[in-house]
Amino acid sequence: YPRYKYYISLNAKWKGLSISALFDGVGKQSAYFANDYHIGTKAFLSQENLERGYWSLNNQDAYFPRAYDKNRNQLFENTANDQYVSNLAHLRIKNINISYSLPESILSKMKLRSLSVNVSGENLGMIYNKSWDKEYDPIQLDNGLSTYPISRVYSLGFKVGI
Repeated sequence: YPRYKYYISLNAKWKGLSISALFDGVGKQSAYFANDYHIGTKAFLSQENLERGYWSLNNQDAYFPRAYDKNRNQLFENTANDQYVSNLAHLRIKNINISYSLPESILSKMKLRSLSVNVSGENLGMIYNKSWDKEYDPIQLDNGLSTYPISRVYSLGFKVGI
């Protein structure tokens, strides 16, 4: 289970410009995944796994054990060890919002009461990700890689007061 969950909210305003940001994270979370993706089998050979390295006489400090067919590598899947414990600690950028309101001197010339522009981004990525696999989101890893990635959303808005 995640420990040391934290949220950071930052807000600043200056001369009509407003910036807010929301971050969330987990300070400590470990998980053991006994599946082909984390243990690595010959049936699951990919360029990504080859880069992590399989044990051989020439590569004895490799991440993965010696590559066998699926049945022989099940020995590693059913043996508890700390080699394949994933650290899911992270800091995620949940939301950044920037808005600008025109000053009253300009609004009076345009005969408007208010006019503001707003730009927002949600789920913009990670600042800090301790997982050995930077490609996957720690929440995805925690769910066993069976979920879709978290959607990144951008929005632009205008608010006009007549």
